[in-house]
Amino acid sequence: MEFTNAEYQSPSGQGIEGGTWSSRDFIDQISDDVIHAGGATGVGFGDAFNVTGEVVAIWIDSSDMMWVEQDREEVVDSDLFLDEPPTPSEYPKDTSTSDGSDGSNETKSPIWAYITGNGAGVTSYEMIVKPSADGLAVKFTDAGYESPSGQGIEGGTWSSRDFIDQISDDVIHAGGATGGGYGDAFDVTGEVVAIWIEDSDAMWVERGGTEVVDSDLFLDEPPNPNEWTDDSTSSSETAPDFTETFGSGTGAFDSGWRMDTMTAVTSPTAPSGNDAALQTTTQSGAHVGGHGYIEMDRAVGYQPEELHQRYWVYFGENTNPQDDCKAPGFSGDPNRNLSGTTAPDGYNGWSARGSYHAASGGIEPGFYVYHVDQPDWWGTYERWGVTLNRSQWYQIDQYIDLNTPGENDGVLKGWVDGEEVYSRSNWRWRDTSDLPVHAFWHDFYHGGNATASNTYSIYTDEYQCWAEQGQIL
Repeated sequence: MEFTNAEYQSPSGQGIEGGTWSSRDFIDQISDDVIHAGGATGVGFGDAFNVTGEVVAIWIDSSDMMWVEQDREEVVDSDLFLDEPPTPSEYPKDTSTSDGSDGSNETKSPIWAYITGNGAGVTSYEMIVKPSADGLAVKFTDAGYESPSGQGIEGGTWSSRDFIDQISDDVIHAGGATGGGYGDAFDVTGEVVAIWIEDSDAMWVERGGTEVVDSDLFLDEPPNPNEWTDDSTSSSETAPDFTETFGSGTGAFDSGWRMDTMTAVTSPTAPSGNDAALQTTTQSGAHVGGHGYIEMDRAVGYQPEELHQRYWVYFGENTNPQDDCKAPGFSGDPNRNLSGTTAPDGYNGWSARGSYHAASGGIEPGFYVYHVDQPDWWGTYERWGVTLNRSQWYQIDQYIDLNTPGENDGVLKGWVDGEEVYSRSNWRWRDTSDLPVHAFWHDFYHGGNATASNTYSIYTDEYQCWAEQGQIL
């Protein structure tokens, strides 16, 4: 089974495509003979799956608002539809193993559960998982039993707080928040090597239904997942040529305008472990978030032809773009750094900022590029096709290799949390060598034409760059 595009529209004229809401849509291989899949959609949109096998049970939250089609024909077999969500473990039809046994002695991944007492406030937790002989994998699950308060224990239900991040080949960083007698649960293949709990009086940890009491596992502070990678893994990435933590707020920038909307703050907690992040606020009815430059002459001592840069971003819970919006990215010469209503001609400048856009369930990142071949005076949006949750940190990597003057061989790439999501290698920014990369352009701007419908903040942390070293990831 896989997500797909149905390649036809709903009666409302909207798309029907699975997997676009990354925090809600899922496909889980429960066993050799059971796949559990689902998601959420609405407002005239639909989700689609390419299925090889037999669909044996369907549950819909509201049958008045949603129907099911197979190859464009409505499914009306009432025996398929359930009144409640299915329990996947109840559906394997063949419980025997190849040796004829009932499989009762088969090794199963242990369930790790983070449980709160009745009346407990919201409590955060995190854990680090390393590989074992069985491999490395973590996924949200239902513990299959209730907490002492009679509440459910199920991971991933709080999409803006619960997370599973693959940091490297040998580290998974997972965590979340729960309270009020509820709990979160994870199906873990591998070894849990570190646990942090915000309030140990409000929460405890269970493995396979038994409380974990090994004090060596528990940390006093949230773990830095990068510190848990093997030396061979962590040393494979070249140290950055320049790092800026934004601890001094606008003092991090050489120049810029409307930097008064940006300030150093201590919340939300920065992913890199330092105490500060940079908050950029866009007011309701306004376009400008903030603008500043980290110039390459200061950062690396010269203006390169090739640059890999990285920063972390956190879109606040009120972030609600009403138009295509601008985000940090690459800057040409600011005296010839095109934006607005000037079309590039190969000599008068270029730019390759980032962008952010409204997406179902979150925010979609991208690039906004001024280049010689653009058809109009405004730049070209290149969306990345992934959705970022609000109120969650993401590592954004961007790479540019400027084109040979006059040739369409420029390269632009993008990554989210180390996974490449965008690549294009036929850009033409310049027809002269006198247009290198001038700066990291820390730019948040709402629009386009539309202004922000509400006041919201975006947070950034720890800019890093590597000059003339190729792509780092």
